[in-house]
Amino acid sequence: MRPAPEPTIGGRFPPVPWGRVGAVAAGGLVGGLTRYAVGLAWPTRPGHLPWSIVVVNTVGAFILALVLVLVDEILPPTAYLRPLLGTGFCGALTTFSSVAVGSDQLAAHGHAARGCPGSRGS
Repeated sequence: MRPAPEPTIGGRFPPVPWGRVGAVAAGGLVGGLTRYAVGLAWPTRPGHLPWSIVVVNTVGAFILALVLVLVDEILPPTAYLRPLLGTGFCGALTTFSSVAVGSDQLAAHGHAARGCPGSRGS
C-alpha cells in the first residue's frame, strides 16, 4: 500500500520544501550581513571605484563555482548545501543592486565613466 501524498494548498502547486526554504533564508541572512560588514569595513570614498563591491562579487562568484563543483562532483548528495551556500549565501553576497547603486553614486559625483565599466564588468 502506498502512502498518501502530502496535502498541498489549493492542490495546484507542489509541496513547499520548507527545509530548503529555511536553508536559503539562513544563507541569505549570513551573506547579506557579510556584504554589509565588508561595506562598513571598506567604505568607498566619493568619486572612487567601489572596490568593496568588486571584491565581494568576485569572491562570491568564486565561492559559488566552488560550491557547485563540490555539490555536483565531490560530496555525497545533499538537499541543503546548494540552497544554503549557492542560492542563499552567494545570492545575498553578490547582489547586482549593489553594483547599480555604486555606479549610480559614481555618476552622481561626476564620475560616470568610472561607474559604467563597473556595471558592465559585473
